[in-house]
Amino acid sequence: MATISPFSLSHSWSVHWNRLPSNFKERPILGEIAKNEEEALKAIASVGVITSTQLFNIFKLNKNKQKRMVYRHRLVQHELSLNNKEQISIYTLGVNGAKIVNLPGYEVNYWVRYTINDTLKRLLFFSFYERFYPVELLPAVDPFTGGILVNNKPMFVYVLRGDLNDFIMYLKWNKINERLIIITESLSFLEQLKPYLHNIKLRVIEDSSVLDKSKSIRESFYEFKNNDFVQETV
Repeated sequence: MATISPFSLSHSWSVHWNRLPSNFKERPILGEIAKNEEEALKAIASVGVITSTQLFNIFKLNKNKQKRMVYRHRLVQHELSLNNKEQISIYTLGVNGAKIVNLPGYEVNYWVRYTINDTLKRLLFFSFYERFYPVELLPAVDPFTGGILVNNKPMFVYVLRGDLNDFIMYLKWNKINERLIIITESLSFLEQLKPYLHNIKLRVIEDSSVLDKSKSIRESFYEFKNNDFVQETV
């Protein structure tokens, strides 16, 4: 039996969003803005939410630096609960973080619109990005979570959590020229997508391969050939 992904919806998830009050008082932008801190803020601006562990693994921002960024309103901290036991610290972009990266149209409390599905998609995307860092992270339009630039070629990532309707509608009504990547807990979840995948530049990878750092991620992709998903040859 396959191991259940840590990002699976079969777990019991809940999230406590920290809502900023309507009379929220901003702090001035004080202190040095380190290169890795600015890079992290840009990534969160593009994707939306990240875990404390991912901030450290990707951008080398330890917990003390994360706390300082919260104090300076560059990040906003929240709590994600797994199976009513494990508490996971997650962060969204603060008002000063948005100013530092010159993000237009920043909306305070934008995160409260995220469902558990939305949140898990974004966190799994950052686990995927961690395997490719320091390649450039690209913002993406719905239904994609984000993108990466590999060999000067953009690849946009769709993370499957829950139903596929948003992706099916996108594939059905759009001419697809971009290279696409799908992250899924199991290849079996993609059966209903098959009629829409012909003549698309596509790679597929499972959660387990994203998270298993003992194996090269570049050897873990599948291609869609002859109406089936086959291991890509490197």
